[in-house]
Amino acid sequence: MKIVLIGPRSGCGYTNAARDLLKQKKTSYSNYHIKMSELDKFRGIFSNLKMTKTRITVPIIFVDGKHLPGGYEDLKKYVKKQ
Repeated sequence: MKIVLIGPRSGCGYTNAARDLLKQKKTSYSNYHIKMSELDKFRGIFSNLKMTKTRITVPIIFVDGKHLPGGYEDLKKYVKKQ
């Protein structure tokens, strides 16, 4: 399983919770930092990644190349099933 987490370095409770959850479950993941002020600059890139939501929120999470549209909440559900 390959997990990619995109979010701000700090200041976002959901991004921090996602990182903590993955560390707690000893799940390896790739972590990419993005500044919240620059989020709109990446809208075109994200649309090319076949994300299912038009509104971009963080953290942006992909599992095996598939976007989890609910961010941290969907990650919790996914990890619980594993």
